[in-house]
Amino acid sequence: MIPMNAITPKLAELLEQEITAFATCWLLKLKSGEELGFTDFDQDLNINNITYHSASGFTPSAVLSNSGLAPDNLEIEGMLDNELILKQDLIAGKYDHAEIEIFLVNYENLNAGKLHLKRGWFGEVSIKDNMFIAEVKGLTHALNKNIGDLYSHRCRAKFGDEKCKADLSKYTFSGSITEAQSNNTLIDINRAEESDFFQYGSIKFLTGANQGIAKEIQSYTRSGKIVLASPLPHKPSAGDSYEITAGCNKSFETCYKQFNNAINFRGEPHIPGITKLLKV
Repeated sequence: MIPMNAITPKLAELLEQEITAFATCWLLKLKSGEELGFTDFDQDLNINNITYHSASGFTPSAVLSNSGLAPDNLEIEGMLDNELILKQDLIAGKYDHAEIEIFLVNYENLNAGKLHLKRGWFGEVSIKDNMFIAEVKGLTHALNKNIGDLYSHRCRAKFGDEKCKADLSKYTFSGSITEAQSNNTLIDINRAEESDFFQYGSIKFLTGANQGIAKEIQSYTRSGKIVLASPLPHKPSAGDSYEITAGCNKSFETCYKQFNNAINFRGEPHIPGITKLLKV
C-alpha cells in the first residue's frame, strides 16, 4: 500500500510533463457508511469501483496546509441541483461530520495512482440560493479543543449524560402535530407543560416526511408552540407523531427546582463573578 504522502513513480513522471491531464476528485464518506464521489472533470470517472460524478459543480478554495499547529483552511462549494446533493439532506444533517478526501488523478491514466491534497471532515455548512458552502476541518482542528474543565456559573455537563445522570426517560413525551406554521414552527395544542420546559431540548419525528429526523428546540410556550433552532427539510403535516425531550438551560436554579438534580450540577454557581472581584 502506498502511503498517503507518497505518489507512484508513474504519477510523478506524468506530473513532470509540460502538458498534464489532471482532474480533482472528492470522496465523501458519510456517517451512514455511504460513499459519494465527485470530480471537476467533464466526464464521470470510475476509480476503485467508485463513480466520481462530474455534474456536481464542486469547487474548492485554495488548499492551504500549515507547517505549524494552526488549523488548515479550506471550503468546498457545490450546487444543489444535483440528484446526489439535495437541500433537504443538508438540512437534515445527512452530511454532518462526513469525512472528505481530496486528490488529483490523471484522467488519461487512472491506474497511475492519486496525489492526495487534503483529508478532513465537514464542519459548518451554509446554504445560499442554489449553492452550499461546506467548511472542511483538518486533523489539526482537534488541537483547538479545550483540555480539562473551566470554572463556570453554568453546568458543563450535557443534559442526561454520564455526568448529569438525569434520567431522560422521565422527561421524554410523545405527541402529534396539530398545526405546522412553517418548517420550524409547530403547534401541538394538547401540550400542557410550562413554558420553556422543552427549550434547548429536542424533538424527533416518528412518522411523516421527517420521520427519523431530530432537531433542537429553540423555544416552547405553554400554548403548545414549538420553535426549532433550525428548519426541518420538509414541512410537517397535522397528525405527524413525535417524541419530545425536555431541555436544560444549565443554570443551578433549573437543575435544582425543575429536575431535582443539584447533587450532579457540574458548575460553580456561588463563585463571585468578575464584577464582584473588581470591587474594592
